[in-house]
Amino acid sequence: MSRPPLPAAALSVSVRLFFAAMPRFTFPPAPLLTMLTLLLATGLLSPVRAQLLLPSTTPVTTEFSTLGKSATAAVPTGFQLSKAALPEYNAAANFTATTQAAGSSGAGAVTGSSTGGTYNFASGVTATSTDRALGFLTSGGYGSPLHILLAAKNTTGSPIASLAISFDIEQYRTGSRAFDWQFFTSPDGTTWTEVPAGSQNFPAAAANTPVNPPATTAKSLTLSDLNLAPNAIAYLRWSYVGSGGGSNSHGLALDNLVLTASTSTTPITPTITTGTITGSPFCVPTAGAAVSVPFTSTGTLTGTFSAQLSNANGLFAADPTQNLIGSGSGSPLSATIPTATPAGNGYRIRVVNAAATGTANMSDLTLNPAPTRNSVSISPAAAQSFVATGQGTSLTATPAAASAFAWLYATSATGPFTTAISGATPATYTPRGADFGPAGTYYLVARATSSCGGVVATSTPVAITTTVAQPTLSFLPAPVPDFGRVAVGGASAAQTVSVSSTNLSQPVTITPPPGFEIRTGTGAFSCCALTFMPGGGTLSASFDVRFTPTVAQAYATMLAVASPDLPTAPGIDVSGTGVAPIYPATISATAPATALTATTATSGGTIATDGGSAVTARGVVYGLSPAPTLAEDEFTQAGEGTSTFTSALSGLAPNTLYYARTYATTSAGTSYGPQISFTTLPVPLADEPTQNPTLTAGNLTPRDVLITLSGGNGAKHLLLVIQGPDLAAQPTDATTYPASAVFGQGAQPTPGTFVVLAGVKTAVTVSGLSPGTEYSFAVYDYNDNNTAGAENYLLSAPPGRLTLTTPSPPAGLLLTDDFTYPAGELLTAHGWSAHSGGGSNAIRASAAAGLSYDDYSPADGPAAALTATGEDVNRTFESQAPGTPVYVSVLVNVSQAKSAEYFLHLGPDPIGSAFRARVFVKAAATAGKLQFGISGSSGTATFAPTEYDENATYLLTLRYSFGPAGTETRLYVNPPAATEPAQADAVSTEAASTAPTNIGSVALRQSAGQSPMLLDGLRVATSYELARPAAPEAPLPVTLLFFSGERTATGVRLRWSTAQQVNAREFQLQRSPDARSFTTVATVPAAGTTTSAHSYVALDSPPVGGASALYYRLRQVDLDGRAHYSHVVALAPAGSAALPAGLSVAPNPAYAGAPLTLTLRGRAGQALRLELLDATGRIHHRQPLRAATNAEQLPLRLPAHLPAGLYLLRVIGTGPGAAAPLQTRLMLTR
Repeated sequence: MSRPPLPAAALSVSVRLFFAAMPRFTFPPAPLLTMLTLLLATGLLSPVRAQLLLPSTTPVTTEFSTLGKSATAAVPTGFQLSKAALPEYNAAANFTATTQAAGSSGAGAVTGSSTGGTYNFASGVTATSTDRALGFLTSGGYGSPLHILLAAKNTTGSPIASLAISFDIEQYRTGSRAFDWQFFTSPDGTTWTEVPAGSQNFPAAAANTPVNPPATTAKSLTLSDLNLAPNAIAYLRWSYVGSGGGSNSHGLALDNLVLTASTSTTPITPTITTGTITGSPFCVPTAGAAVSVPFTSTGTLTGTFSAQLSNANGLFAADPTQNLIGSGSGSPLSATIPTATPAGNGYRIRVVNAAATGTANMSDLTLNPAPTRNSVSISPAAAQSFVATGQGTSLTATPAAASAFAWLYATSATGPFTTAISGATPATYTPRGADFGPAGTYYLVARATSSCGGVVATSTPVAITTTVAQPTLSFLPAPVPDFGRVAVGGASAAQTVSVSSTNLSQPVTITPPPGFEIRTGTGAFSCCALTFMPGGGTLSASFDVRFTPTVAQAYATMLAVASPDLPTAPGIDVSGTGVAPIYPATISATAPATALTATTATSGGTIATDGGSAVTARGVVYGLSPAPTLAEDEFTQAGEGTSTFTSALSGLAPNTLYYARTYATTSAGTSYGPQISFTTLPVPLADEPTQNPTLTAGNLTPRDVLITLSGGNGAKHLLLVIQGPDLAAQPTDATTYPASAVFGQGAQPTPGTFVVLAGVKTAVTVSGLSPGTEYSFAVYDYNDNNTAGAENYLLSAPPGRLTLTTPSPPAGLLLTDDFTYPAGELLTAHGWSAHSGGGSNAIRASAAAGLSYDDYSPADGPAAALTATGEDVNRTFESQAPGTPVYVSVLVNVSQAKSAEYFLHLGPDPIGSAFRARVFVKAAATAGKLQFGISGSSGTATFAPTEYDENATYLLTLRYSFGPAGTETRLYVNPPAATEPAQADAVSTEAASTAPTNIGSVALRQSAGQSPMLLDGLRVATSYELARPAAPEAPLPVTLLFFSGERTATGVRLRWSTAQQVNAREFQLQRSPDARSFTTVATVPAAGTTTSAHSYVALDSPPVGGASALYYRLRQVDLDGRAHYSHVVALAPAGSAALPAGLSVAPNPAYAGAPLTLTLRGRAGQALRLELLDATGRIHHRQPLRAATNAEQLPLRLPAHLPAGLYLLRVIGTGPGAAAPLQTRLMLTR
């Protein structure tokens, strides 16, 4: 990224590095050398690639705009790139092009998971930006360290006295691993020294996060007293180094490099620096010791360079022409340490020239003479013995002088030791039987040859004895488990036997005894022997054996085992019992049917033989299809054994064709005899009625209805029902139809038409209906003389018909969970159950605070934390049948979206595997964004097109509708309160075949590609307004003594009374036909603020008259316009004895400890007891009750310490003849 020149206040560092005088060395007078890390090259190295030229004192700037937009851009002149641990300029492995391109924004931007590489970075969009930088970003497959190398050449024609260097380090991504950007210089492009003033540490961040715009760290320093000669080269290096690895890296780059030279007219004093000398200690035999002497020089030195050797104390002769051991024109010099040089450990070497005397090498050198003698010993020296296939104890040779080794042996303790052990050249050797000849005793020595002078020594021999290994042979299992009872002529299941051996050289033969067969692999079983051949002394094989008895007797024998290596090898025990064969029973005949009536007949048969096993059951099986069987048809039971028998057939239908046959059951199975057929006698039809009844409906609820029949003159009635508006089916005369009052379970005259009544009853309550669904009924009278098959239905006259629609059930809140558990506690400890991966990465309450969202904020506390693949949990609620939509709302905060996976879904109770209404999340195309999706039952989701931010809280509401017409799943993201939107953010529809039998559970899922997230504020309901409620309405700011209503001759009279009022403006009396939608029907002024009691009366004339139930409430409005609501008063239809007995509580849901109103109907004057139970059946609260009327409203305050959750309120009679208990559900929140 380009930037303006640094201001005066910018960092500027001037650095110098001087040689200090070395002990024991004498230096000629010379100017001190400034090195920092930028040193000058001698020109001896010829770079392969052109250098960056410094032609004048004008600043030379590199902004890397020449990289262009390519991912494989060539770096500017003079630059090279390296991945080596010890980088060198012009190394063969260096490269000069980038591998990746990425920008800080837009398409192709750096992300938290970008691929590692050498980057052509762009500030902005990579496809358009011209502001480029050269840098790195590593990954598991592209690790650190990585380096940028630069060679800068002085072409000013004058010495460069100092060099100012400035550059920017640009950060394109933070990383969760610490990284260093280091600056180095080198005199030759090989040996480097770090310059701390040009380095920068980048600490580990919380996450791998793109930085836009890139962050810049500016560096500026000056290299003073440089004295870089004309045409000399300076080497710079920038290194990118991770702390302990390369993953989760920072994205860092070099930009805006400026080199400014300052020249000097002062001649440069030439210098020579002797490099590092390797090879010490040196052996100086009669021929001397060769040594290579590297060096570097500055200035314009020419002519011969010589290597001068010091004395053993590191002191050089004053005359630089003395003690010269080699010469040449360039580095390195080839030198030879003279033979007569005394031994010592303080020698040094320096390079000298006619115009300069160089510094000495930095480390002492050791010279050793050849030893006059050598010796070697072996430890441990004790004799060893082991099997020829094994090995002994490790031996170590210790010489008197540094030596090379050989290990040799002989068959005599006195040698000669001429047989060397191949590969045994280290000082340590472990004897192996394979290294020696046949089993016997050998004598092993170590021979040491000194490294200096080649003096040979031989150790005292160690006795090594190898012995012949004993062969072993084993079988598993042995004995073979008993084969049990097998019929003669049959064969048992096979059993596999494993064979293993050691130290075996001869074959092994297995021979089966009579009554047994063997095989290998998948070949055929036979009584022939099997032979196994060992390899390399071992055998590992297997074979199968089976029992094939030839006589009925017990077998206890063995498989014979033979091998020349083991003459007495034991056999393998095998056993089994042969038994006489058993066959199915033989049936010789099935008797023709006799004594036929309309509903009965007589048949039988003859069991000729039992096949060797007793007949335990026999009789006749009969049905409407040919070849009847015991599994699918009716049958008689006629005793046991073999003989001829007869059997009575009953329960037959008149005038019907039947098929029958005899059966007999033994231990060998069931046999069937020949088949016969017969037709039962017809039954005369009864007289046909002349009038069908009419139908009326009563007690209609969402799931059942009372159907009453009136009129008609048949003895019996057949009531049919179909879902839908058109019932065209008719019954068939002489046919009996079983009935069931549960819709869908009775007989079907035609598919989809069900019989719910067949008999003399004139009323039936039909259950199993779906809420909000249309049904059609038809009734036919008939007579049957109480005889099956005599049914005569009145089909000539129209049936009585009725069509109705069941009401939708009242909305209800099924479940809430704000996860207000102690942080870290398991959800399974608070009402949730694990249904997959139990205990593995269990879902817990989060350590972080819970979530909140505008007017949808759960109680304070943690949230549920879904972190990685593992445990899935579910929580059940009151199951909902098809036809009732189920709504779920939940707050979600996703920290990092990954691949598309669902994390929440619904299911039946019990949950099983019918996962429905699945909610998905996935990473969006834009970095740091995500998308939500939905599916009905499949793993493929429909995603909402909007992209949302990670680490933000969203409210999701889903609706799942299911039933005979199919299923529909809707997803709303951040929907409004109370009113369901007409358009969903995502919709999934499926066929009716995917609809479950019920919905009664909600589940949280952790998948293999889990996106870490928090969930909070879970609500499950049967209406949108309860799942996504508006802000809670405040209770009345008045003390309401009572609120009641009664029907009068002209309408309804409502009364209420208050003990005090605060800022009250008016009371609005509201009416509803269904206790859900209320309309204001009267307004009564309030008393403002008062502590006096006030009573009120209002009259209402409802338009529906007295035929329907009515519901009333008070809406009290404050002076500031805020509204508050009372409990609801219910009035039964006019003329009815009373409202049906019932129990309700308001408000519901309610806050724990808040005042409640209990409405009790149909229990006037009775002694009652109220109980509050949790989901486990534990009672938390009891109190006595007595209702004065059949529509009594009673105050109720529950203990404030009760935890949030779903409870059961139950009212039980305590007096004699108590009525049935009443109950309702209450949801408490906190």
